[in-house]
Amino acid sequence: MSELFHHSASSICQLLNVIQSIIDDCIGYKLSKSPSHSLANLAYHLDILNRLENGLCENLLALKGHESAKWPKNYENSPGGEANAQAAINTKLDLLIVDFEKLISRVESLSARCRGGMSICMSSASIEESQRAIKQARQIELLTWFAFLYIPLSFTTSFFGMNVKSFGTGNVSLNVWFAVSIPLVAVSYLVLILARLRRVRAWFKVGFERVRGCFESTFGI
Repeated sequence: MSELFHHSASSICQLLNVIQSIIDDCIGYKLSKSPSHSLANLAYHLDILNRLENGLCENLLALKGHESAKWPKNYENSPGGEANAQAAINTKLDLLIVDFEKLISRVESLSARCRGGMSICMSSASIEESQRAIKQARQIELLTWFAFLYIPLSFTTSFFGMNVKSFGTGNVSLNVWFAVSIPLVAVSYLVLILARLRRVRAWFKVGFERVRGCFESTFGI
């Protein structure tokens, strides 16, 4: 029976080696390629490790409780031979208990690495989403600048209705359109710049308040 437990421990050790290599890949090279795939892979192997840990704990309890279960039994007939055989059995059991305790410790270590890797994957996914959001914000900012240019021009064009002398449809000079459109565009961009300055000032104000709060809490001033 001890040989059976020994082979079982060796098989579990090989399985843990495979899982460790997979975890290393998910946390290393594959993480940079696909954080979502690495996260799913780590979650799957974490579930395997949890079930494996439960099974190892049950086996360890069975090995530690061999005296209460009167197992394993010695079938030697001579008194001296029985004592020696029982001592050999106890030695093998102690070695098996040590092996299974080491396996449980390794499973716990790999489970902790899985959880840490999952946290890293979620952080990487959040960083990617933030970068994508920043890129979209820059594109929207570019559209905003174009909007502040074309909306005033569209307004003045609609207002004058192209009734200018240059097109032979009115008495208003084309210079009037430029005289109205250019200041209107300038005012629009001035409003945009002032709005940005207010936002920057608000950021600086919040940052200054935080720094002052940290300084006061640290030095008690």
